[in-house]
Amino acid sequence: MNARTPNPRLTRRTLLMYASGLAGVSLLSACGSSTGGTTAGATSAGSTAVLTSSTTAPTAAAGTTTAAATTSAAAATTAAAKTTDAATTSTAGTKAAATTAAVTRKAGELLITSWNNNQGSIDYFGENVKAFVQQSPGTPATYDPLGANYEDKILSQAAGGTPPDVLLQGGRDFGLFVTKGLLVDLDPLVARDHYDASDFFTICIQLTTWKNKLYGLPDDLNLLGIYYNKDLFQKAGVPLPPTAWGTPDWSWQAFEETARKLTVSSGGQTTQFGADVGYGTTDLATMLWSNGGAYLNQDWTKCLLDQPQAITAMQYVQDLLLKDKVLPSPADLTKQGSNPRFFGGTVAMRIAGAYFSNPASQSIKSFTWDVAALPTGPAGAFSVTGGSQGSSWSIATGSKQQDSAWKLVQWMAGKESQTVLGEHGWIPGRKSAGFQVYLASKALPANKKVFVDATDHVKAIPLIADWSDIDKAVSKQLADLWAGTKSTQDVASAMTQQVDGLLAQLPADERA
Repeated sequence: MNARTPNPRLTRRTLLMYASGLAGVSLLSACGSSTGGTTAGATSAGSTAVLTSSTTAPTAAAGTTTAAATTSAAAATTAAAKTTDAATTSTAGTKAAATTAAVTRKAGELLITSWNNNQGSIDYFGENVKAFVQQSPGTPATYDPLGANYEDKILSQAAGGTPPDVLLQGGRDFGLFVTKGLLVDLDPLVARDHYDASDFFTICIQLTTWKNKLYGLPDDLNLLGIYYNKDLFQKAGVPLPPTAWGTPDWSWQAFEETARKLTVSSGGQTTQFGADVGYGTTDLATMLWSNGGAYLNQDWTKCLLDQPQAITAMQYVQDLLLKDKVLPSPADLTKQGSNPRFFGGTVAMRIAGAYFSNPASQSIKSFTWDVAALPTGPAGAFSVTGGSQGSSWSIATGSKQQDSAWKLVQWMAGKESQTVLGEHGWIPGRKSAGFQVYLASKALPANKKVFVDATDHVKAIPLIADWSDIDKAVSKQLADLWAGTKSTQDVASAMTQQVDGLLAQLPADERA
């Protein structure tokens, strides 16, 4: 093993380019190059915003829902990034109680946690933790998933002096945790043990690096795509969505038309929704970017959600929801979540990450399903990582067993564990256990190569210290948009003002 030396490519500017989605290059190219392309952090020059519903013009839909629905929409939207629909189930070596209370530990026992409390994740993480214990006699370890409100629970545990030893972090969690001093800088441990980190995908390392310091070892590379119910398409006589990214006739207008054909109503009630696109910032990113918009400008000083490209993207989703009525509302999703709706065959298409192949494989027995590429907009077709996609293993600064925790982090990110990860339906963050294992897995859909090809079309949610606060501010305003109580222009203006205020508070060294 060679000692990990500082990567000259991992500069603040390079991180900014990837985090703001500015690179304009394929992920596979990024693994060997740091060159950037067109600036996607600002409005694309000369692009025309045409991401609109084919049936309506952008208008406000005020008063279309009750105050109760508005409250439900807000709750559903702010919780969307890190929630799961599967019930938490205890397994061997796993305590699945999602509470902030400290877990009773044996002497020397390591506690490892994540937000993943669905059964597939519990099986995978539990299997790898059990294998670690077998390989490390005298070092017991327990996996205790925290589920929803993960950030708040981690912060609460840390404040109470009872943090986990090892925790999963990713996307919006990372900037929050690292700037609050909750994560151990791994560089000294990497240098001491001559740990070789070159086997990880470069973008995965970048998404867990802060100010040129490494704070985690990558777990998975997660990318968004479309899951669809093949039986419902065939029953309705609708052509299957394409697997090739950038297919010209697979536009967002075509997506909307397909969703309308797959929506079924009876007695004034929708019994089958054509699509579920999600309502969080990560979900919106694919429409935003493909329409030439962005969340932030290049130097993180200005929110761009009040620009025409962003307004059109948000209006598009609102029209799908309130006018075309092809999406379950946030209020609907509080009654029955996205997972059980798709598993139950009442949603024809769902935008979700590669990770979703695992619970889908375990839960769907009554119909055939597959995956497809996301639609193309004026600026192209884009998948998403970061935000609520992709994650890494870190050591909590409050751990009293940091040497043992470091061994556990290495194990969870090691080739053996990552191979298990690929077999369970995730794309490993380690190259030697990455695409080959993932593609060879029998538990995945026929067109799983869609997610491999997505690496040529991926951008990352902004990797910024206060993205968690920005995410919450944007999500709160989006709830009013989804409820139809405010116009898109009013929502865009309000969220831009709030985000600009948050950006103004960023320390100078957190800007490019």
